Amino acid sequence: MKKPARRLRIAFQFLTILPVRIPDGMLEHDIAGASLYFPVVGAFQGVVSVLAAMVLAQVLCAGTVCTASAGVISIAVILLLIASNKGLHIDGLADTCDALGIAPTGSRASDIDKRLSVMKDSRIGAMGTVGIVGVVLMKFALLDTLITVHSLDVVYLLLFLMPVFSKWAMLPVLSSGRPARQDGLGRVFAGHVSRARLLGSTMILLATAGAGIFVYSFSTLSGSTVYLPAVIFVCGTLALLYGFGRVSTWFFNKKFGGITGDTLGAVHELAEVLFLCAAVLWIK
Repeated sequence: MKKPARRLRIAFQFLTILPVRIPDGMLEHDIAGASLYFPVVGAFQGVVSVLAAMVLAQVLCAGTVCTASAGVISIAVILLLIASNKGLHIDGLADTCDALGIAPTGSRASDIDKRLSVMKDSRIGAMGTVGIVGVVLMKFALLDTLITVHSLDVVYLLLFLMPVFSKWAMLPVLSSGRPARQDGLGRVFAGHVSRARLLGSTMILLATAGAGIFVYSFSTLSGSTVYLPAVIFVCGTLALLYGFGRVSTWFFNKKFGGITGDTLGAVHELAEVLFLCAAVLWIK
């Protein structure tokens, strides 16, 4: 199997529930190289969420605007996205919140060890529960606002782009962070995502976003009037998430001594919230 196809399959295996098989096993450099294709996986999840929203809209909504059933569509899309990645990212968010909730001892080294130990615990504590509920409620409120107030065509475009951007948002962290421990997922990716891979993944994101915008403009007959506002939104959101990734890297280095698979999950979930916040502001 050629290397790009192999790494794309690895990306789907890591980030989705699809039963993808990798012939001859996986090598660490292939796993790190799979990060290049994270936006492609996001595009797949975006298409799935759009199709689900379209089916529900046909059943529950009248015309191109949906009001009374917006909450049902929002909940269905959120649950579908969580299920499509095996709950991997939301679990990482919960573990990260639980780890951050420990009482400090005054010793940075001791605190880091305790936080990393809490992350390995499979149980979800109070702070993890708060983190999950808070993020899900924020996504629900923002999606409900978008679906209630704006045309479904715009909502479909944003639903397609959201997982593309949130998958990409992990790349700035991976390219600048260091592993917090010498085992686990963070060690495989952190330090092995070069600037070239970050740039390549960004190009894939821009190409995917451009394709989505073109399909939207063609299907709505909006033509060139949508391109400039959409380009501004894409570039602005990209800059926002890049800055968020660098700040997250600094924060995780301080609190955990580096990044782990759980902190990457937290970045992904919070990136979706930030994307939806940017979408609401852009639509206004």
